[in-house]
This record gives sequence, C-alpha cells and structure tokens, in this order.
Amino acid sequence: MVNDYGLLQTGQQVIMNNQFATVTFTDQSGQRIGNPVQVSLGHPTKVTLSMSNVTQLGMTCVGRDTRSGQTASGFQVALGDARIF
Repeated sequence: MVNDYGLLQTGQQVIMNNQFATVTFTDQSGQRIGNPVQVSLGHPTKVTLSMSNVTQLGMTCVGRDTRSGQTASGFQVALGDARIF
C-alpha cells in the first residue's frame, strides 16, 4: 500500500529564501520511512510513502539556514491533499 501525502509546504510567513525545512517521516517504531524531503515557502514538494505495516506515522521538521547552517525555528509544515490508495 502506498500513501500519497500530496504537497508538503512550510507555512512561515517570515521565512527567507535562504531557509528550508527538512521533514522526516517515521513509523510506530521510530524507523524512517522513505527519504527526508526539503521544503521552503513557495516550493511545495510531493511526497509518496510506502505504508506497508505502518500503524502510526510520525513526522519531524528541522529548519536550517542555508548560508550559516544554523537551526531556523518557527516552521509550520502542512500536509495538503493527502490521499491513501
């Protein structure tokens, strides 16, 4: 079974072009599902995950400044147009 979580996009209004969020998905055991994806304001990313044997989905988001490599906080990430098929 594959779940298509549609478009993943940050929702922070003050984000600069030099910041991005890395989003990682995990299962109920904390095992990573798929590859981490990078998103930034105005650049949604389509994410498709294999959900075989997954009963609980976890999602973490880490923001970074591309110039300094420092953590950027205040990110809000939304899943849009999510589908299971």
